[in-house]
Amino acid sequence: MSANSMHFARISKLKSGYAEMEIKKNQMDDALKSVKVSIREQEAQHKADIIAQEVEIEKFTEENWDLLNKNKELERKVKELESIGKEMEKELQGLQEQEGTQQEDLAKACLSLSQTFYRG
Repeated sequence: MSANSMHFARISKLKSGYAEMEIKKNQMDDALKSVKVSIREQEAQHKADIIAQEVEIEKFTEENWDLLNKNKELERKVKELESIGKEMEKELQGLQEQEGTQQEDLAKACLSLSQTFYRG
């Protein structure tokens, strides 16, 4: 009987160990399920964040293209205005030269007139 009671004690101990292992297995299964749920929730949140960032990037890309086009238009206008400015400078220089010539002609006419007046 003592062999039977030793076997019975071992069997009881093994059953107890098995029950503990079952409990730990169930706890680990629950923890794994919880982690999987958490991962799915995080994936959904990250996916939403990524989509929001992609939308923002697209918006900034469009704004960037608009600004680049406006910049090109402004550069074209600057070149156009510089060209007009150069033309106006040439025209002004011509008018200044013409004014200088007219003043010289007027001075000559006055001198000629005064010489004629004093002679006559």
